[in-house]
This record gives sequence, C-alpha cells and structure tokens, in this order.
Amino acid sequence: MLWLRETGVADALRDAVAGGASLLGICVGHQLLFEDSDEMEWTAGLGLCTGKVRRFENALVAVPQIGWNRVSVAGGALFEGIPDGTPFYFVNSYRAVDVDDRDAIATASYGSPFVAAVGSGSVFGVQFHPEKSSDAGLRLLRNFVTATGRSVCPT
Repeated sequence: MLWLRETGVADALRDAVAGGASLLGICVGHQLLFEDSDEMEWTAGLGLCTGKVRRFENALVAVPQIGWNRVSVAGGALFEGIPDGTPFYFVNSYRAVDVDDRDAIATASYGSPFVAAVGSGSVFGVQFHPEKSSDAGLRLLRNFVTATGRSVCPT
C-alpha cells in the first residue's frame, strides 16, 4: 500500500473506479480494497469497500490458511454458474471484517466464517486465488470479464 500511495497508483485506481472502470482484487489485492489493515502495522487501504483487514485469531487453526476451502455464495454475477460450496484455493493469514452485508457476496470458514469475496458497484475482490482454483476459478475470471462488459475471454 505504501508503494501504491508513493507512486500515485492508489489515486489512479480510485480515479479510474470513480470514472467507471472495473477492478478485481485478488488475495492481497482484495485486502487493499478495504479501509485499513493491521498487517505489519496499521495502514490505510484504498477505501473502495467498507471493512477492515485483520489477522485470523483462532488457536484451533494454523495460520496461514493454505489450501482448498469451500465457498458459500450469496449470489451475484461473479459467481454465475458456480455452485454454492465450490472449493477455491486460499493462501492467507488475514481476512476482511466489518464488511457491509450488501458487499459480501461469498463467505468461507476457517476457524470461523469470513468474507471470501466482495462486490461493490464495479469493484470486486476475492480472498482466494482463482488462477489456482481450476475450472471454478477460470469461470469466475470469465464472469468478471462478462459482468464488466469486456467480453474478451473465449468461452
């Protein structure tokens, strides 16, 4: 986030979204969408989605979470054609909290439930790695392209 601010990329991203551009944050990119994070030290995020990023704090689970985890889908174009409970590949020690219920489009559970995906206007974020999530991940990426009006991926 420090690099994004120092180079002006943070402002450019905010300006692009304000101008109608679509954005998909993946893993740490998902985390950058929120208001702030306490990873390393407290840091302001892009503020494109309501919520904060906090470390998993449950003695019953290993941190980081590494591996496949089933995602419960609340709906929306990003998950079109992807069945509820489909597994996606995660590598994360942090998760979003205090997310606006309208923006939480998917959840998973790791010690306790957490937001696995958000969607707010033209901004989307997924905590998991679609590029490592087999056919479901490829479908999600195609859905993003289709939902944002830029159909350039082959079906």
